[in-house]
Amino acid sequence: MMINTKTKSYTRLFTAATLALAGCSADDADEHEGVRGASEAVLIAERFNTPDGRAAYMGAFPGLPASEVDISQMVELGPEGDSFACGGNAFFYNPDAGRITKYEVAEDLTLSEGRSIDVRQEGITGWTGAHVCASDTQAFIFHEAGGRIVEWNPERMTIVDAFDVPTPEVAEGLTVQFFEPKIAGSLVYFSLTAINWDTMETAGRALLAVFDTSDKTLSFDYDERCQASLGGFVDSDGNYYQTPEDGGFFATYSPTPDLPPDCVLRVNAGEKTFDDDYVQYLDEGESLRSMWPVDDRYTLAATIPITAAPDEENMWDWYSLPIEPVLFDVTTGEQERYPSVPDVQPMNGRKLVLDGKSYYQVYSFDDDGLVSQVDLVELTPQGAEPAFTLLGGDILTLERLY
Repeated sequence: MMINTKTKSYTRLFTAATLALAGCSADDADEHEGVRGASEAVLIAERFNTPDGRAAYMGAFPGLPASEVDISQMVELGPEGDSFACGGNAFFYNPDAGRITKYEVAEDLTLSEGRSIDVRQEGITGWTGAHVCASDTQAFIFHEAGGRIVEWNPERMTIVDAFDVPTPEVAEGLTVQFFEPKIAGSLVYFSLTAINWDTMETAGRALLAVFDTSDKTLSFDYDERCQASLGGFVDSDGNYYQTPEDGGFFATYSPTPDLPPDCVLRVNAGEKTFDDDYVQYLDEGESLRSMWPVDDRYTLAATIPITAAPDEENMWDWYSLPIEPVLFDVTTGEQERYPSVPDVQPMNGRKLVLDGKSYYQVYSFDDDGLVSQVDLVELTPQGAEPAFTLLGGDILTLERLY
């Protein structure tokens, strides 16, 4: 089964991203003694389209696979949703049912369905990728559009609390999206977008949300120097970088006036606001599809010349434009051609980081333009190195189980 890349919804996949989650404990320590020593075990989750709609799969592996992975090695989860790992157990959020389900990991790394909690009854409805696991006994799920958080215990699978939180200051009619949280100590960073997909109006500035797990407060910051983005990463020192995505698309097609350019912003370690003294811009005339962290200094930037933008009638062809892979230095703004990454990619935007190493998905297509496999490559400053191949779909989750 293969992904059909010819749908309008697929062109919006830049809004999807990988989840950065802290570890949670197992449901029962004695029950999982046999696998707690398997420190190399990882959780891999994928999604692909079928004639009946999208399906989600996940599986536990003894380490980073050394060969092809297909769905026969995974558990089918049903409809589209999000998977994540916490302290030796795997979890799946089903947006249709509004349920988080625990999948316990046996000694042989097989998965078995366990208890679940219903967050829909607490005000979390529909899709969200905003999951935060703060400790063995404390986790949070955010409403995608903001305004509501549910706190839950992943060890006992119980809901602890549900509470309203402020929403960011955006124009009426814009839909905010919380996604791809990044954790640094007790602080959780969200780069936010705010878009009206009918009119293409946008926030017109960068939006930052910071959730403090120590006191469960949510605060916001804004910056007129850059457009809004869902991209970001935390470096080894705890600094958070907000990286741009598709600013040229909105600069070309949005009626929002005076949109700022694509640029990188930073929040210094332990802080909750953008650093006024830091900003890095792309070269003039360039836009980005997205940025992937390579290490603390470099990112892989998938750049597009603004002059290549299609006319408004064919705006969604933007996501089929050839990209130039560039190694972008976030400390200086310097950039150079990046080797070993193809020039055309329908990227899903997930930032897959495992043990400090960053990974990127390279798609292969059949004669009908359908994705037949994804080759995962490790990003290094010197170029991309092959990792493993996934058959049948693209990766949404690559996380250490323990």
